[in-house]
Amino acid sequence: MARVLVIDNYDSFTYNLVHYISELGAEVTVRRNDEIDLPGVRAMAPDAIVISPGPGGPAQAGISTTLISELGADTPILGVCLGHQCIAAVFGARIVRAPRLMHGKTSPVIHDSKTIFAGVPTPFEAMRYHSLIVDPDSIPETLEVSARTDEGEVMAIRHRRYPIEGVQFHPESILTRQGKTILANFLARSGVVTSLRKAFFTIVEGGQLDAGEAERAIGELLDDQAPESLAAGFIVALKLRGETAAELAGGVRAMRARARKVDLNEVKVLDTAGTGGDNAGTFNISTGAALIAAAAGVPVAKHGNRAFSGRSGAADALERFGVKIDCDPDGLRRCLRAANLCFIFAPAYHPVLARLAGLRRALAIRTLFNLMAPLANPARPAYQLVGVPDRRLIRPVAEALNALEVEHAMVVHGLDGLDELSLCAPTEIAEVRRGGEIREYQIDPASLGLTQVDISALTITDAADAAKKLREALAGGAGPAQDVLALNAGAAIYVGGKAKSLSEGIAIAREVIISGRALETVEKLRRASHGEF
Repeated sequence: MARVLVIDNYDSFTYNLVHYISELGAEVTVRRNDEIDLPGVRAMAPDAIVISPGPGGPAQAGISTTLISELGADTPILGVCLGHQCIAAVFGARIVRAPRLMHGKTSPVIHDSKTIFAGVPTPFEAMRYHSLIVDPDSIPETLEVSARTDEGEVMAIRHRRYPIEGVQFHPESILTRQGKTILANFLARSGVVTSLRKAFFTIVEGGQLDAGEAERAIGELLDDQAPESLAAGFIVALKLRGETAAELAGGVRAMRARARKVDLNEVKVLDTAGTGGDNAGTFNISTGAALIAAAAGVPVAKHGNRAFSGRSGAADALERFGVKIDCDPDGLRRCLRAANLCFIFAPAYHPVLARLAGLRRALAIRTLFNLMAPLANPARPAYQLVGVPDRRLIRPVAEALNALEVEHAMVVHGLDGLDELSLCAPTEIAEVRRGGEIREYQIDPASLGLTQVDISALTITDAADAAKKLREALAGGAGPAQDVLALNAGAAIYVGGKAKSLSEGIAIAREVIISGRALETVEKLRRASHGEF
């Protein structure tokens, strides 16, 4: 466990700091400012030093200024209130009487969002207890002001070369709601706490992660570097607060970085997938849409798994069609050549997810991994059709796809709760084009010449029933199952660039089904997956 030395300047807030730092996972040693000397600190070799608040000015702070001048070049140091003033004084700034006394009062603090302020809203309310302050006109070139009040009072400073930061306010106060995030940022930058623990406290305190922070935190989770309790807390905290686009994009990058490589010879492919969690019990609509789109000429790399929240997953359906679902990369390329479609079985290409399988089963809720999975296809598709079970997820997933630089995508949600384009209700859509605006609109089945039906027309009892319904629809059986496949395949064909509009895509999908080419694609995929081509 990493060690943090806290220098106590005889202040009652010191042990609030100690409590927070301990909660963040560090081993803390406390020494009063006249209780230890420089050789003693060198012998202790702390990973970081925190200098507490206290009465008086830097001249009354004992060893504090010596530690800053002698160890600050190499040892990360955070100064709080008096500690902050000590940092300023050591590097040549003046400490003066504050124009207004702030004892037990809060004020808004505006910051630069860097280092210790990463992920912290600006402004935020901070608790202040001080009558002295750093003179802003005396700040030397070696320091930069990282936070101020509206009145221009210096609230934080940062050394331009050394790992030294100071804050005038009290992050350890309960009235500084972002305080633990600020401390976690300092400890994370110092290598004292993990990115995941720091991210957890950021989320719990209402903050957001940028994409880099999310990638590092989720990377640690995937690498099994965190206690299960912390992993569960992080996942649930994100779920309750709602995942942002940046957090999803960062998480997807972490998953992709740990996935088995898939090289499809630079073919630009489409993927169709729902995130699951709609609990509708429908047959495999996105799988059928992928098969029809492939038969229509759109190269498809379908990324999927067995059922997680539904009754039949893509892998379950394809396996019942006789397809070998766990092809290696050579097999994927063979399938793509023969059938214009390959199936990427998620467990075979994301082995790190096996470490979280037990935890995800125990939680038994929709988590960020359900949202990330369709976006984390290791083939990195240029075109994507993604369904979500909650309209609040449409925009974040669309923005994440934009950040991941897909060429053309649709994020869809049926107002009946379906994570597909629905035949039972209007569907809300966010359409993404690289370098362009995200366009949001709604479609209605009737406006596309489709008959609206009750969801019961699309539901199944189990995986066998799902495969039967899918095969009948692909074989040309008229009715709601074929209609919903044509609707979703039409969107896939449009996104994949083989149609100029959704309505044209639907017409192409109908022709593919009626001509028998959809079922031919199933047979080609089956044979190619077993090495027959």
